[in-house]
Amino acid sequence: MTTEAQGNIRILPKRLLSFGNNFLNGLANLLIKLKFTPNSITVLALLIGLGAGVLFAFGYPVWGGIAIILCGIFDVMDGKVAVKTNRKSLFGVIHRLVMLAERKGNYVLLSRKEKKIKHQAERVASGEAYLPDTQSDHRIIEKAEGERQPFLIREKNNYVLACPLVVRNRFVGCVCVADRMKKEIDARMPFYRLVAEIIPVVDLQW
Repeated sequence: MTTEAQGNIRILPKRLLSFGNNFLNGLANLLIKLKFTPNSITVLALLIGLGAGVLFAFGYPVWGGIAIILCGIFDVMDGKVAVKTNRKSLFGVIHRLVMLAERKGNYVLLSRKEKKIKHQAERVASGEAYLPDTQSDHRIIEKAEGERQPFLIREKNNYVLACPLVVRNRFVGCVCVADRMKKEIDARMPFYRLVAEIIPVVDLQW
């Protein structure tokens, strides 16, 4: 596409685009100075998004709208910080990959808590169609920590495929995909086996 064509289809004024880009770059530089990592920004965006839902539910649409805008800004920030610091966010990359693969929203992304209690899970992201309880999260993390390949378990009314995430020989969490139909989960197994093989060898920051 030529420069002239790009100018013809530009929706926002050039000055506004420049201001927005400068603002986002400045915010990214500030987050880097404050020692934020791409992963922590991904989690922060998720928490703000959840907070927006709570605000709307309790009748605060204005604050909920502001929270959605902030969520969108921080959703962009993890990528910008990753580029500026030459790092890629593990959970940011995995979450986007799983969102594309599981359009039904029947997934949850878990990380292993590093402090105090072993095998404790922390939910990083999830789709709307699969929300296991906390005890299920912990049981899955406990089993996944001893595995290196995706495995299948039965959890209440669902078959759950759990894909361990290992970075530099260190277990950091897992992706869980659930479905009531076992054949649907079996069909996903080759894809998550490939994910389990690729993650340890690519340059992802944890």
